[in-house]
Amino acid sequence: MDVDSRFRRIPTRSAESDDEDRRFFIETRVGPIRLRLATALTAEDPAMEFRRVIAGDRDAERAWFSFRNERSLETIEAWLSSVIEARQTLQP
Repeated sequence: MDVDSRFRRIPTRSAESDDEDRRFFIETRVGPIRLRLATALTAEDPAMEFRRVIAGDRDAERAWFSFRNERSLETIEAWLSSVIEARQTLQP
């Protein structure tokens, strides 16, 4: 068994994955906050504007952090499943 087959890289976050999270989160919102968040993505610095809008709405802020936590858990679970599956295929 070589080193590459024993170790799996842990997924990392990127600007693109953060952008994707913001877009998916906006789709879960309704009412004026959805419009404010969508508008934030058209700003010169969308990430900063998004954070500013979120910080101004306590309910949206709580929902955003819950959403991010859930997305992180999904990523971790998928990674772990792939590690377990790969390990099982390597065992005799």
